[in-house]
Amino acid sequence: MFRRLFLIGAVSILSASANQTGPSEFYIVAVSIPDNGGLFYYRILDVKQEGLDSVVRWVRIAPRSVSCPLTTLQAVETRVPNTTPAQLVETNNPCELKAGSLKSAMRKHRQRASATETVSFGVVAQCEGGPVSMTLPTIERVNWKRLKAANPEMAHLWDLYSEVAERVFGPKEIFLNRSEQADLALQQAGNRLVPELRAGRYDSGLAAAVKGNTTDWRDPSFRALLEHYPGPISISEGKDVSRLLNPDNYQFARFIAPDYSPLARQARIQGKVELRLTVDQATGEVKDAAVVLGNPVLKDSAIAAAKQWRFVPDSATSETVNVTLEYLLRCPIIVQP
Repeated sequence: MFRRLFLIGAVSILSASANQTGPSEFYIVAVSIPDNGGLFYYRILDVKQEGLDSVVRWVRIAPRSVSCPLTTLQAVETRVPNTTPAQLVETNNPCELKAGSLKSAMRKHRQRASATETVSFGVVAQCEGGPVSMTLPTIERVNWKRLKAANPEMAHLWDLYSEVAERVFGPKEIFLNRSEQADLALQQAGNRLVPELRAGRYDSGLAAAVKGNTTDWRDPSFRALLEHYPGPISISEGKDVSRLLNPDNYQFARFIAPDYSPLARQARIQGKVELRLTVDQATGEVKDAAVVLGNPVLKDSAIAAAKQWRFVPDSATSETVNVTLEYLLRCPIIVQP
């Protein structure tokens, strides 16, 4: 386990001099904010040597979804045979960085810019001369064109995370768009790492990554990040549902499920909406929809869906049809003590 490092400035290199030998082990923490909301996403890429092989661990900490912000923890681990960590980084070697050079370059090429999607990295590597820790800030905070022209090898460090991850796990995103079973397996693997994460194994890298992002988190730690971690949450548990009750009582030529409005999700509103539909029996067209009972925040969604429905011609026994829609927030709620 690495000795815990405390960062001062953009980079702190504890070796006496730069080394040309690659790292014997290293990890990278990535902190990102997507452009669809203010929720942070965290990833850890950890590479350690075991014999002649490298053991690579990849971890993702993120909300279940935008509508279900409870923390999920996914992980996968694999062995890369006959390959050392130094061989994985190839020429993109954090151990070759001279003391103070990154800090100097960041100061020289710093710029102020807004960003809709940001990612920063904290790199911690065990080099021949001792541990190295560095912050790679979001590229929006750096004049990227000037940095690449003046220090191309340094600029290439921003690619270290993606290059190693792609080389080991392939170009396809492994944490997203998984089946329910596969997603749960990733979460169960992540759940086993909770004690190690809470013990501070990767806190130095987290502090470095946070320092280079847009957050003002003063004392970052994975213990704090996982304070309310509830354990594995299946995809279906975190997915809100809007549905028609007793669907077998009706014959539809066209049915559109109602949307769960963002306002209702944000306000944690759920429940039933009863509608009275006016139907053209001959064509099955819904000519009008009125709310009989239900929360006002849900009614617009219910009416909008119902007006798109079409019953099978002559299947409605009356010009007036009553239906009930149900809105369910299935994201588990954690009650704080």
